[in-house]
Amino acid sequence: MTDEELEKLIKDIDESIDSLPEEEGRRRDVLSFEKETLQRIQAAREKGDKKQEIVLGARLVILKSLGEKHPFLASMAMSDLGLELFH
Repeated sequence: MTDEELEKLIKDIDESIDSLPEEEGRRRDVLSFEKETLQRIQAAREKGDKKQEIVLGARLVILKSLGEKHPFLASMAMSDLGLELFH
């Protein structure tokens, strides 16, 4: 993913969060975690920390595949990687 794609994705997630009604709490939380993860990937990339970028990429994949429908499973999968979903 290029830096431009990363920026666009963060912006798109911001817009999605803003457009969601308050009743969509779980979706809002998952999008917020995705945004935070993307921002951390961006920071790791700027520092040149490839290891952190890869770990955060794995976190993002888990969030996208399990986060909304199965938050408990996502949390368990990420804890196996030493990551926290709910902090």
